[in-house]
Amino acid sequence: MREEFGADFAMVTLIRDSYATGGRKALMVAGLVGAVFGVGVNVSLGQRIGYSTLIDLATGKVVWSNLMASETGDLRNPQDAEKAIKVLLKDLPL
Repeated sequence: MREEFGADFAMVTLIRDSYATGGRKALMVAGLVGAVFGVGVNVSLGQRIGYSTLIDLATGKVVWSNLMASETGDLRNPQDAEKAIKVLLKDLPL
């Protein structure tokens, strides 16, 4: 990549986002009601996880890396997506 594109660094980024369906949300409510009666149900309403890594193409060494993990927000929403990117790229040394 260094020779082909004339780049000094490469950034690898991955974000995975999951969402709760209506059925999963209903199961979560049922779990909360069940918890009152001593019956526990552990249901996730979704999660966002991402990582970004900056690699020096001259040495192949990782010069910076960051992780973003959250159980709130919706990356389909532009404001939430912007917040996630700001967290993910925080302290990027460029």
